[in-house]
Amino acid sequence: MSRKTVPHSIEIFETLSHASSLLHPEAMDAIGGYIRSQLCADGGFADRNGDSDLYYTMFGLSCSAALNLKIPCEQTAKFLDRFQPEALDLIHLNGLIKCRAAINLLRNPALASIAGRFATLRNLSVDSAAKTAVKRLLNADDGSSAYDWFLRLNAAQDCGLKRPWNSKAMESLEACRKPGGGFSNHAEIATPALNATVAAILFKRQLTGESDVPALNWLAGQIASSGGFKAAPETPLPDLMSTATALFTLKVCGMLTDADRQLSRGFIFDHWRESGGFSGNIIDNCCDCEYTFYGLLAAGAII
Repeated sequence: MSRKTVPHSIEIFETLSHASSLLHPEAMDAIGGYIRSQLCADGGFADRNGDSDLYYTMFGLSCSAALNLKIPCEQTAKFLDRFQPEALDLIHLNGLIKCRAAINLLRNPALASIAGRFATLRNLSVDSAAKTAVKRLLNADDGSSAYDWFLRLNAAQDCGLKRPWNSKAMESLEACRKPGGGFSNHAEIATPALNATVAAILFKRQLTGESDVPALNWLAGQIASSGGFKAAPETPLPDLMSTATALFTLKVCGMLTDADRQLSRGFIFDHWRESGGFSGNIIDNCCDCEYTFYGLLAAGAII
């Protein structure tokens, strides 16, 4: 990791926390109320079926930590204890690690900054079983997608592990680059995708401290007249997740313009619902913790 770039999780938490600068206190209260409403009796956060779920708990806890919400941390910690790191895939292992970090942030609100809190608490957040599981997944290099490389680096950073990334990672990513600068998730896919491009940009930036200008130019060019971003050029509608990840990436790489900030502001608010949560796209009225996370990330990115 370049000394010029802080770990990705710190940038995410800091960006989430900036959302309160854009939204009125009443709006933040409504969003906080929605997040708390998604807590299940067992301490997990609900998926779209109303069942507690580790993946959705990652988003619920991340929002709670960024907004300093009061939740029953000990009950949620017991929910997390159900999951054995060695039995989880890469996505859910990342989720468990981020959940434990968020729990510790919520338990220690007096620490001055997100960056300071995260750095101080990282060693307390990750147990040896999680570190062992991450080390195993770090060595599974064959067939990696752009998103896989990004998740592996994320997990290594969150565990405080140093990974001797070799040229294979960069070669694997470059094989996914398409004409115009965007990336697909796998080399054999002919067309670029937004979140694969985001993953490649952020991965390379973390390792080198440098921005992939062709990929960023492609990403910046994907903004629609509505202020949203599509998952892929051929996708019919922009969505909130793609918009949030694009805005966040352009922001941290210094490529987000004031004009795009203003344009995206309306798109973000168009996805905020009366419940206090956010939905995934303009025709979806259902909310969940995942899209509420992306609503806050998008709002924080345009500050």
